[in-house]
Amino acid sequence: MTLPDADDADNADGRRFILLIINISALICARLRHLRPMNTDI
Repeated sequence: MTLPDADDADNADGRRFILLIINISALICARLRHLRPMNTDI
């Protein structure tokens, strides 16, 4: 019973890590999009 529990825990951590990466990448893309038009306008 310990093996499936460990696998589930690892999968949960992996999913959280992936979600964090997606969120961070989305924030970076959003910031770049806001910065680019400002630079072009200037």
